[in-house]
Amino acid sequence: MCRPPRRPDGIVSRVASNILGVDVSGLDVEAFLQTAGLVYPFLALAWLALLLRVRRAGFLVLGVVLANAFVWLVTNYPLARLYALGASADRLNNLAMCQVVAAGHTPLETWQVGQSQFGAHLRPYVMLWTVVVAALSGFDPARLPSVYAVLPLLMACGFALALYFGLGPADGGFWSPWQRASIAGFATLMASAPTDFLGPYGTPWALTFLLKPNHALGLVLFPLVLRAFASMRGWRGRIAAGLLLHLLAWAFALHMAYVAFGLGVFLLLSLIFRRDELRRDAVDVMAVLGLNAAIVAPYVIWLARAPRVAVPAAAPAEIVAAGAGSPMLLEASLRNGLVFA
Repeated sequence: MCRPPRRPDGIVSRVASNILGVDVSGLDVEAFLQTAGLVYPFLALAWLALLLRVRRAGFLVLGVVLANAFVWLVTNYPLARLYALGASADRLNNLAMCQVVAAGHTPLETWQVGQSQFGAHLRPYVMLWTVVVAALSGFDPARLPSVYAVLPLLMACGFALALYFGLGPADGGFWSPWQRASIAGFATLMASAPTDFLGPYGTPWALTFLLKPNHALGLVLFPLVLRAFASMRGWRGRIAAGLLLHLLAWAFALHMAYVAFGLGVFLLLSLIFRRDELRRDAVDVMAVLGLNAAIVAPYVIWLARAPRVAVPAAAPAEIVAAGAGSPMLLEASLRNGLVFA
């Protein structure tokens, strides 16, 4: 049984004909997309020409942010609904759980009456996302879809900015501002193929940011966690890095696992190349991972022992799945193939 909303607006709410509230019923979508694809290279070249006069790395980062905004606008403008609403079980389930919290229920509940995030075959780390989205909407179910439509833009731009600032100088730094700006551009814009409209969620950019902004929140936190680890000094810094790693786990648990694996590789490399710093590196890694494990251990044990509840199909069979790929950390990179290499 699905949970009835406390307001008659429900999921579709009062989103107008599209995200900007403009009537696009007469829009020639194919011509619009073709024009956007032709205009973008000229806009990018004009921005780069202006960059030659400004000669500031921050100006290049601003161009990366605006380019991500351009992709978001071109994708969403022709739509008469929230992106993937009605076409994706992931979007329907995620938005429905956000609606539950916005309507005044606890994040422990799901969109099915009597079902708990812990007892169901669902992902409990969705709870953080539902609280954040509901709070941004002012706990108003009618406003929530409009807020949700902007979140992919914030995540894409936030990821680029987190990379730029997260790789910033710590004890002199390693990456120059121009290198950091280039990394931010490649990490977001190289995941987008504007001519790939052959299938649903065809581009990694759309799959990662438009369809799964809750997972993209983990990408935003990812560089900040590593920055905290690289710059920490003493136990206060270790505790702060461990807590930030735990927050990353609540955003997306797999990204936390990637960081933990990376820290293990760092310790292995320290054993080979940094023997004089091995003791401190080992304490740093074990302290951060140990604190995260200590916090999450009781929950993992409880979850493993909790009874499972059968979950009926969340959507009709004809609803499109995201396909064989998934919006994980490496998916966007690997899909670029030789270009990434």
